[in-house]
Amino acid sequence: MNIRLKTAVVLAMNVALLSVLVYAVMWGFTMQGQVKVMTAGRLGFYWDATCTPLVDVNLNVIQSTHPKTHSEIMDMPRFPDDEEPKSFKSEGQLSAEWIPWLGGITYTSDGSPMIFFISAQLRKTSFGFTVKDKAYSGSIDVSVRKYSNGVLTLGYMPKLAINYITHNVLLYLRSTIYLNITANYRGPPLWYSKTTDPADMVALGPNTALGGWDGPVTITGTFMQSGHPTTFSGYGVWERTWLVGPWIPTDLDRRWAIINDPKLYGVVLLTLSKDTGEVLTRTGRIGIVNGDAFRFDDFIWSDDGGNPPKYIHIRGRTKDVAGNFRDTLGLSTNPSMSFSVFDPIWTWHLQATGTLNEQIFDGVLLSEVHKIWQDSIGAPGSEL
Repeated sequence: MNIRLKTAVVLAMNVALLSVLVYAVMWGFTMQGQVKVMTAGRLGFYWDATCTPLVDVNLNVIQSTHPKTHSEIMDMPRFPDDEEPKSFKSEGQLSAEWIPWLGGITYTSDGSPMIFFISAQLRKTSFGFTVKDKAYSGSIDVSVRKYSNGVLTLGYMPKLAINYITHNVLLYLRSTIYLNITANYRGPPLWYSKTTDPADMVALGPNTALGGWDGPVTITGTFMQSGHPTTFSGYGVWERTWLVGPWIPTDLDRRWAIINDPKLYGVVLLTLSKDTGEVLTRTGRIGIVNGDAFRFDDFIWSDDGGNPPKYIHIRGRTKDVAGNFRDTLGLSTNPSMSFSVFDPIWTWHLQATGTLNEQIFDGVLLSEVHKIWQDSIGAPGSEL
């Protein structure tokens, strides 16, 4: 672990020193089918563009009847019912769908951190990853697409192939340079809705409903460059989510985290009204690998006040499906091991520690935070 920490600190310092370049280049990779190669720390990953509904939708139902959580659902996603993109069947009026958003914090065989994301949408698909001292980012020409037998292929070169049955993802930059990733669910994901009905989806904003799920995963993969393989493994998230309503990232107050260590995994999501600070959705999942999965809707989120924060503290109590309180979880990220590689939303926390009762948590955390309200948010009625 010490080697990993030292290497990660060097990478984090490189990224931090050059973070001022992000705004200058973050919109430079928006043309379809481009690849950028830079030294680590100079990459300008960009956030998905603002989206509006494809058609007008009456969203008043979101504010009055939407459930706050679907954490009681312990089902595993199924193919094709869940995994296959909703957009293929034109189900509902979706303003955005991630098919998937796949991100990870992994390490190569020599202990070097290798981080990546692939944001796949039928409107725009982008990617970014670091290998040793190189950073790669770019976009896929989504107008070139094919779907057959559970495999979606996007683009010509670069090209992305997603297998919804095996959760294998192949990203080709060129015929001799490619990223091969396999993701495996660690347990039941956190569900937001199985449908595209706003009344059943949770609230991402006052007028924006969120469906789908976030599933913590183990990651194994290989980066192949001209016949020279670099293997890596670690943890991440397979996010299959969709939206009804406006998708304006800077107009939505949200705190979201994926939690992974060798024995535990979890997801938390907290959304607030940008106008009043009212909690719209508070939902979470904590699971024990090869064991039970629990609801985690009663938690407190606090951080260092940054936007995004480097220090995050999450504390709360798990419940079983019947609603009975079980264990207390508390964990914190290490600010010196936390950095953003594409501003201003995402932070990669290479060290997060804490306890679930007497069991020690020592893992990683991936967060997406955009705060309009700065207060720490507690869970009303919870004795933590």
